[in-house]
Amino acid sequence: MYTTSTTTNLTDGNLLKQSQAIHKNENTSTTLVNETNRDTTINNKTTIKSPLYYNITKDIDTYKPPNTPGAFIHIGKTGGSTISLLLRNGCHGFVRKPCKDLSERQPESYVSYLSTYYHVPDFINGKLLQHSQAVGYDFYVINIRDPMDRTISAYYDSHPDHFMVSKYTKFKSDHPESEMTFETYRTDNKRTMNTKSIHFKMYESYACFPTLQDFAMLVGHNHDNYTLTEKELETHKTDYALAAAAARDPTDNNRTCSNLARAMIHNQLDLTHMFWNYQTVMSLIDGWQDNNIKEKNKKAGIILVMRNEFKWDDWTNVNEWLGQEHGTVATYPGFAMRNRTNEFGVSTSRQLSEEARLYMCNALVEEYRIYFNLLEMAANLNETDVRMSHNKSRDSCPNLFDEYGSFLYSKR
Repeated sequence: MYTTSTTTNLTDGNLLKQSQAIHKNENTSTTLVNETNRDTTINNKTTIKSPLYYNITKDIDTYKPPNTPGAFIHIGKTGGSTISLLLRNGCHGFVRKPCKDLSERQPESYVSYLSTYYHVPDFINGKLLQHSQAVGYDFYVINIRDPMDRTISAYYDSHPDHFMVSKYTKFKSDHPESEMTFETYRTDNKRTMNTKSIHFKMYESYACFPTLQDFAMLVGHNHDNYTLTEKELETHKTDYALAAAAARDPTDNNRTCSNLARAMIHNQLDLTHMFWNYQTVMSLIDGWQDNNIKEKNKKAGIILVMRNEFKWDDWTNVNEWLGQEHGTVATYPGFAMRNRTNEFGVSTSRQLSEEARLYMCNALVEEYRIYFNLLEMAANLNETDVRMSHNKSRDSCPNLFDEYGSFLYSKR
């Protein structure tokens, strides 16, 4: 069984300060942590030692979700699905744990041993909020990605044509002898789709903005006024056919479709990964609402991040920050997620006009503010890591930065 020792007398504040000093100082190797906390052998069992947990023996059944030392927060469209394949508990809360057999992938990662996995179903049913309050996790591993890239990916993830590609791919796998084309399959399925299903609602909604460029232009230029009235919001939640009708009505002047686009990008409609953004998900972590970054670390647990743009580097340094021996962190699961949408003529273009990009960036100011806070708080990143992510965001949304590269909206 896993056993933990209380031999360390570090306070939370000292622990945080020490761990950040070890990694944030670019002239100090993270192997110092591993040199200080070498694996030892107790009663013929290999012992894991980390800055947070001493004497965690490699046996299977002590830390059972949700009562684990840490939480793994999978925010949609940030690369978390691939990482989840390396987690023994990397499945939704309603699935019995452990749900992954990692016996052939040894040594198992510290993140896998020590964390409870949370994704959209666990956000919806309130488990993340409930457990963050009741358990009081010592650390949170959070998947993140540049907000513009994440939003574009979320737009396409909910696009009805992309849903149909997934269905068609499975259909062809089950019926390899079929000669049905993708176009025919898509038409037939749309005709027979349950009008109460989420996918039918997406078909109706995306009639307003079949392309990314359409969506961005409908979001518009005024990023201080995105809140719909209660009546408008209720209409969009209950009558998705309204969007399809408005898209065909020249007298509407895009008002209905613009309201819908704004509601989606500003997490007012809980239909897509666009809703479960940094603002919404982080609000479910107890203590995060505090305005003081140091207080957030103290109350909400230490923040560790894995950036999609540097997925495997961050996966490795998060595990090593927790104490896993250098060079022992397994990466790249046995198979990769594959996007086949382009094979069937469905666009995934990320190209936007300068005006459309400006609209999207302005709408994402609050997302960028939280994203940069997470980068600054991450105990596993050093100054160079943070700067590289800032530079990526400057490329995505140059209008949000001043001439010196500083984010213009750090504080309201």
